Amino acid sequence: MYRAKNLIVVLDLSKQDKTNLYWAGFVARGNHAESVTFVHVRSDQDVPDGILAEYPEAYDNLESTEQRLRDEVQQYFEAPEETAIHFEILEGTVTAQILNYVADKDFDLLFVGRNVAGAKRSKLAEHLCQKVPFSVFVAPEDSERAQVREILVPIDFSKNSLDAVEIAAHYASLIGIDKIDCAYFFEIPLGYSKTGKTIEEFEEILRRNAEIEFARFIGRSGAKDGKMEGVKIVCHYKVSSHPAEGILALREEIGADLIFVGARGRGSLAGVFLGSVSSHVIHESDVPVIAVKRKGTGLTLLQAILKDLGL
Repeated sequence: MYRAKNLIVVLDLSKQDKTNLYWAGFVARGNHAESVTFVHVRSDQDVPDGILAEYPEAYDNLESTEQRLRDEVQQYFEAPEETAIHFEILEGTVTAQILNYVADKDFDLLFVGRNVAGAKRSKLAEHLCQKVPFSVFVAPEDSERAQVREILVPIDFSKNSLDAVEIAAHYASLIGIDKIDCAYFFEIPLGYSKTGKTIEEFEEILRRNAEIEFARFIGRSGAKDGKMEGVKIVCHYKVSSHPAEGILALREEIGADLIFVGARGRGSLAGVFLGSVSSHVIHESDVPVIAVKRKGTGLTLLQAILKDLGL
């Protein structure tokens, strides 16, 4: 079963880092992580020599930047004693440098913060979710939870959403949660009336069909009695023409503390979690969103992007 052994945490020395470090510690403890690498990307903008000479305190040097990183980690990060800790300071454009850094390394999960008041960090989170060849944990500012009780997993019956369910169940088992909630969203076709059925009757037909598909879907995982690793898997069937809004509304309804999404959907919602739905959820969710990918997914594309960037 999946285990996040090697973690990478992107820090920008803002107040958002506190939340990012909290969740990284949460996952590191639950998975008994072997290593955690903290990465900060410094701007490569040129500073006029005269300004630097007169106001050196306004610009961090390499040593002071690393010390600030170490101070943050010591204050806000809690991990098992056996976990190896590493620090890396890169220079350049954040997305490009992070992608270049992870391309040839064996990471399982990347943590990136999202400032709820700023579009820039939301874009960074979205870009990393799309391009990093493994799973990404997006932590909205101030989303810490004293306890995680509910996990939500939107599904489309694809292999990739099954990966998300399996990993969510694994996390649930680690932290003592006995149930996770899946959600399948469907629309009533405009031509339903031509079947002679009422809208309620046609909705029930679609719901029953979804229940059959869900049983097959869970069965592919080898789940027994509707359970994975002892965790009960239940599913909500919702009519919605706007799945992203449906996901966020259901999250609030059930009080979910984490949302897991399969990052490469191929079923009836093909492409949805790489397009507007995933983007909307990542930007708007007030709880962390974990974009689940099998390791190596998109690696060829990443290599092409790096080549195009000259990295």
